[in-house]
Amino acid sequence: MSKMYFFGDSYVENLGCRPGDKYYSKTFTGVEKTWTQILSERYGLEEVNLGKSGFTNYNFLNQIWSYIDKFTSNDKVIVRIGPYDRYNIDSAVTNIKRGDLLKVDKTGDKPIYFYPIARNTSDHYRKKLSTRLSPVEIETIINFNTHILKTDKFRKQFIKNAFNNISTQLEDKNVTHFIFDHEWLNFFDDWNDIKNVHNIIPGHLTWEQHTAFAELIHNQL
Repeated sequence: MSKMYFFGDSYVENLGCRPGDKYYSKTFTGVEKTWTQILSERYGLEEVNLGKSGFTNYNFLNQIWSYIDKFTSNDKVIVRIGPYDRYNIDSAVTNIKRGDLLKVDKTGDKPIYFYPIARNTSDHYRKKLSTRLSPVEIETIINFNTHILKTDKFRKQFIKNAFNNISTQLEDKNVTHFIFDHEWLNFFDDWNDIKNVHNIIPGHLTWEQHTAFAELIHNQL
């Protein structure tokens, strides 16, 4: 059976609408479906959902390249590009606690990642990390955040070029695909009506929103 592959972060993993999630437990009646389920069934394809909460774009790229030879012309591939300012860090700093600078999850197979510093709080982070990292490691993280990650050109262009390369590879294999990011969603007036209203999992979708979102994606395939 041909497959419909989905790559992305928690948005693709359907956080909130998975068995065991709080929203799922409160609202699921047995008939609700996620946008990935709706699309797969609509095309009569087997759903292969490879979304992982917290994944960075580097995780997605590695994932897709590992599957590139498995895709056939009868398959479909959907990729949701994640936040451009989410970056992996080395496992050597997994002992850093969750905070504004670093977003760390030490459970299961979830990745370790961090966001750029949003404000000038270098001294705060030096003090906060001083018992966990060496001065060289601290300054490296602060400098990388301050002078590189906050540069839009670095943050976006490399990632977009990498996904464009993926798209070219899929086109060469005649694989129907759609790659999008959050900026694409802003072009759709309908999206403004369904985003940011999920009170249990902020930024993720309710069952009704899954149906609307599936229709948006379907119209692009």
